[in-house]
Parts: sequence; C-alpha cells; structure tokens
Amino acid sequence: MLIILGLLGGEGVEPSTLLRQACGTLGIFLLVFWSLRRGGFSLPVLERVKADKELQVFVALLLCFSLAFVTGILHLSTALGSFVAGILIGQTRDAEWVRSQLDAVKVIFVALFFGSVGILIDFHFLLENWNGILILVAIVFIGNTVINAAILRVLGDPPGECLYGGALLAHVGEFSFVLAAIGFNAAIVTDVGYQLTITVIAVSLVLGPAWVSLIRLIGNRLGLQHA
Repeated sequence: MLIILGLLGGEGVEPSTLLRQACGTLGIFLLVFWSLRRGGFSLPVLERVKADKELQVFVALLLCFSLAFVTGILHLSTALGSFVAGILIGQTRDAEWVRSQLDAVKVIFVALFFGSVGILIDFHFLLENWNGILILVAIVFIGNTVINAAILRVLGDPPGECLYGGALLAHVGEFSFVLAAIGFNAAIVTDVGYQLTITVIAVSLVLGPAWVSLIRLIGNRLGLQHA
C-alpha cells in the first residue's frame, strides 16, 4: 500500500521521477526479500555498538531516518523507508537489544503520533456528520468481524474463538493514519475524504473495546465460549 500510494499522485509524473520510483520499488522488494530469506544476518555497525547502550538508540534511529531519506529522494513514502529499516533490524541476530533500548523512544513517538492525529481531527466536522460517521464505523466493525471470523474459521479455530478474534481485529488499524496522510499529500484523497477517513479511524479505535465487549456478550448468549 505504501509503495502504491507513493507511485500515485494528482499531477503528471516526469519520466525521470517514474524511473526513480520504479528502481526504488524494485530495490525495496529485493532488499526485503533478501532479509526475510536470509534471516539472522548481522549488520557490522550494530555489532560494533552492541556494548554501548547510548549509541544503540542513535544507530537504530540513524538507520531508520537514513532509509526514510533514501525513499524520499526516490519519490516514495518516507514512512516506507522507516518500515523497511524496522524489518532489517528485526531480522538481524540478537535484535532484542535494539527493541529494549528503543522502548522509551517508542513511547515518545507514539504519543506524538496520536497527539498529531488529535490535532488533525475537526470536531465540527464530527458533530455535523456524526450519523454518517457512525454508519461507516458500524459497517467497518461488522464487515471486519465477519471477514476475520470467517478466515479464522477456515483455519480451523472454534466458533467462539473466531467470533472473539474477529471482534478484536474489527477496528481500523493505526497504520491507516499513515496511508490516509500519504494519499492526502499525493492529492489522491480530497480534504473532505481525508477528514472523513481519519475521523472514522479514530472513532473505530475509541469504540473498539466496547465492540469487543458487545461481541463477547453476544457470544456468551449464543453459548460460544472463548479462551
């Protein structure tokens, strides 16, 4: 999705830009495929700073920002570069030390991320269109619950677990905020469409626990038990 949105745009694309995007897309696919296929490889720069806890955070963030910078130059999403950096770090040997050292930084970035999302939400828009937004959220909840429950059932899980698992996965994921922002910046999504999208995502996250409780109650009434 990140690659597709990075390739699309509201204006005409120069041949040189299209060539950069094509080369960048191919390079990213090859890099991710190699890292997943290889598995358990080591990055020399990470091995050198393994004993220095202060440098561990900076090196990991430097790798993240560097790949984001590269994908930005290639006219792809900078979020894609950060995502690929996370994949590479996760596939290295003894990557657990990176995760543990980035926990504090992760909390800060998550707080900033959701804080920025809260700033973007127009509550006047929410109040004026609350009925349509609730209908869309209901469609998302019901549709995702049914689809996810059906997939889990095909995989052989018991009905109660399928229904409960489908409810847990019913809300729109946080990563959709990134996709919506990329689509808006690329002029693929209009102002109204962008505001509607982020509002539906936010409301689904807020109402997600209540939906899970409702589905759990329905499952209990139907005699469908879950772990």
